[in-house]
Amino acid sequence: MSWGKWPDLVIDFGNQIYVAWRLSEGDVLYRDITYFMGPLSSYVHGFLFKGFGPSFQALTIFNLLLVASLTVLIYGLFTYLGDRLSGTLSALAFITIFAFAQYSWMGNHNFVVSYVYDLTHGIFLCFLSFYLFKQFALRGTSLSSAGMGFFTGLIFLTKFEVFLAWAFSLTLGFILIYRFSQLHRRKLAKHALAFFAASALPPGAFLIYFSLRMPFKNALEAIIAPWSYVFGAPSIGIPFYKNVMGMNQLAANMKLMAFYFLVWAVIFVAIIIAGRLAGRYFNRSNLAKLLLLCLVPGVVIIFQGKILWLEALRPLPLIVFLFAVYRFFIQADFSKDPSQLARLGVLLLVTAFSVALLAKIIFKVHVYHYGAALAMPATLVLVHILFYEVPRSISRTPSSNVFYISSALILFLLFTYSHVRVSSNFYMKKAFPVGKGPDMMIGYDPRITPRSMMFRVALEILEEEVEVDESIATFPTGALLNYMARRVTPVKSLSFNPVIFKQIGEPAVLEDLNLHPPDYIVIIFHDYLEFEYRFFGVDFGKGIYDWVQKNYYLFRQIGRDPVKDKAFGIQIFKRNPPEENS
Repeated sequence: MSWGKWPDLVIDFGNQIYVAWRLSEGDVLYRDITYFMGPLSSYVHGFLFKGFGPSFQALTIFNLLLVASLTVLIYGLFTYLGDRLSGTLSALAFITIFAFAQYSWMGNHNFVVSYVYDLTHGIFLCFLSFYLFKQFALRGTSLSSAGMGFFTGLIFLTKFEVFLAWAFSLTLGFILIYRFSQLHRRKLAKHALAFFAASALPPGAFLIYFSLRMPFKNALEAIIAPWSYVFGAPSIGIPFYKNVMGMNQLAANMKLMAFYFLVWAVIFVAIIIAGRLAGRYFNRSNLAKLLLLCLVPGVVIIFQGKILWLEALRPLPLIVFLFAVYRFFIQADFSKDPSQLARLGVLLLVTAFSVALLAKIIFKVHVYHYGAALAMPATLVLVHILFYEVPRSISRTPSSNVFYISSALILFLLFTYSHVRVSSNFYMKKAFPVGKGPDMMIGYDPRITPRSMMFRVALEILEEEVEVDESIATFPTGALLNYMARRVTPVKSLSFNPVIFKQIGEPAVLEDLNLHPPDYIVIIFHDYLEFEYRFFGVDFGKGIYDWVQKNYYLFRQIGRDPVKDKAFGIQIFKRNPPEENS
């Protein structure tokens, strides 16, 4: 259903694949290309392109293998923490709700094609590290401590919110193990030395790599650059990020969180009570039980049009937090049995990680946009709660939980189906091929929107008219055109949305343009409605647009004028002859 349709042709994804291509050709991240995340994912993809050649197909197949591996990790993890049912449903939730999803007009927010792979790769490494923590908790060897440290170093090189969530949860996990395990406590110094020494290896290796290609000071700045952008960036005050977190309408979002919490609480309490009644009064009547069970989907179907499924996980932070309080304080059973303590430690690690990862969307939890990755672990924890923790709490006899599990399973399937249907509606609108061979992607049907058709026309013009050794710069976005045409940009920055302009400044971009003026400049329309400034050349980037008008002439016009008309169109400008520029 989604094959080849995962990316957005204009926004974000082009940066990821362009960076991988340029690294495979010998460019150096941070020196030749401005980048705001860690280097790990970019260089992994760069090595992939070096070995197999640059192609969209190679990139997606590699990440599909990671999706398959993550599915196996999820199944094994939640089977270990619960049982086969909770493990199976957790893996199914990942596949149906997150792995291949598209819940809005723009793609890029799934685990095959990500707006930044540093996020999805970081989460993958965290799930892999849960297994290392399990081995550490069970055996407590220096090798397991070193393994935890090494993977922590790798996670540090991905995306900052993943590392912060991992560091927070790992700290709690270590505290739990050392508090209740005499074996680990006796070896504290040994474990700490192994952990921190190994954690320094991945950043240290990249530091050496960068220092061989740039001054040591710049190499050190390259390693810590993503953190300086986060904590020193002026983008924090932009309304977009307040909206993502839910701070822009805090009272309304808190009310919605409370509303959905009460709705889900009422539903599941009703199911538990109905199960008790079914067992007590309809013990011999399977027909009566079946009719009672049919009430669950019946009520859901009746209210189907009024249920906002994509917002139904609003109370997720509250649910997981309350579960953590109940599980680790009220129902605390820190057994001296190493296997039980290890299981409890892994559960604490997963739960704390899932809550911490929600911080960026804490008051407005959703599965679309950033939530396609950030809400995934907490959603799996919720599945574990509903299909393992709750049945175990309400009854110790499996047979007495049949009604509850059947009802919860019906709700789960309806929930996942509703999300798959939203993705399906978007993917069905995509039927227009762009690019050739292993680089072919599927965009929206031109009868729905002309964006994909215009993009393909622009690509064909660039491939035919621009020489291989000529350069192209795209504003305010559009690095995918550079990649698909295999034409480099002399500008270090690849994206010029309002946040990027606040971080690097328009003067720095103009300096790049003056030092290395590209042969062609492409301006693609995009409405940055979610940011404080909407239109390139009008609300931001006016200096760059004026510079283009002064030094370039309009070579091709596709669709509307993206600056003057504020509507979708693509303009290709060619550099004025030298005598005119002089």
